[in-house]
Amino acid sequence: MSGGIMTRMQAEERVLVSRAQQEQEATRRREATASREEEHQRKMAELQERQEETKLSEELTAMRIAEASRRRHISIEMKEQIREDREEQRKWFWEQEHHRLLIIEKHRKVQMAIRAKEKNQDKLQHEYLCEARKFRIKRIFHFFDHDRDGVISLQDLSKRLRQLEKTFRKKDAQDMMEELWRHCQLFPGASKERQRVEKSDIDDYRGKLDKDAFFEMVLTCLEVQPVANTESQYQGMKTSEYYMPPLLVSIVEFLLHVEPCDLSVRSYDELEKELLSGKVTVEDGMTILFRRCGTPARVDLGNLLGFDRLVDPFAQFSFKDFLRAVLKTRNGEFMGENFFR
Repeated sequence: MSGGIMTRMQAEERVLVSRAQQEQEATRRREATASREEEHQRKMAELQERQEETKLSEELTAMRIAEASRRRHISIEMKEQIREDREEQRKWFWEQEHHRLLIIEKHRKVQMAIRAKEKNQDKLQHEYLCEARKFRIKRIFHFFDHDRDGVISLQDLSKRLRQLEKTFRKKDAQDMMEELWRHCQLFPGASKERQRVEKSDIDDYRGKLDKDAFFEMVLTCLEVQPVANTESQYQGMKTSEYYMPPLLVSIVEFLLHVEPCDLSVRSYDELEKELLSGKVTVEDGMTILFRRCGTPARVDLGNLLGFDRLVDPFAQFSFKDFLRAVLKTRNGEFMGENFFR
């Protein structure tokens, strides 16, 4: 009995144990299933997360690639645009530089043309002045060549001076010609140091002054500058080689100052009329006197020129008034001792 009861209890216990075991197994299975499901869900979640991360990474990579491509494209376009801009700027710069150089070249050519024109005008003006001065000297020679034989002789000078002022004597002209003969070469070859000539030739030319000698003396005695440009054959000429008495120098210089100089005058009558009626300013006349006759600048101009009072330096006076002033100075009325120095 007891054995049978124990068996039933054991059976019940076993049943209970079995049930407990079944429950435990079921619980374990459920837990295992839950754990598997949880693991599966976790794995699925991780997979989904990895997929999302992969997708996001791919999207980011694609975006980065697209951005890099866009930036590269923009950079290429910008570089191309910058290159085009620089090329355009360089082209514009060289166009402006070429235009500037053209303007400079044009300005240079204009300036060269202006300078050439001015130089040509100066040259023409200089040539005109030289020709006018040579023609003036030629006119003065004809003025003193009274008999028109091509040389100024003692008789020519005496008659002309006598015609200019009655106070002149023949001895005055003779002294002038003697002084000229002693100090200058009156004709080519007359200098004994340069060339031997016959005494008769010297006697033939003594007391005469030809055109060349007169021209050379006027240039050098009046110290015309530049002498070399007036006549090429007189280059290097020494002023001391030729000489004219101060009175004759003053007369010649006065006649050179006569204005206007009519270059169309050809007849002797017109020439004498122009020279004898010529007028110069008081200032020019006194400058000639100061330089040639030693007259001091403080001298009374009016008294020297025969006026009762001082005159305007720009006033004009005649040739005879000038000659009287020269004679006053020569006769010692005004610093006459300095006249022949």
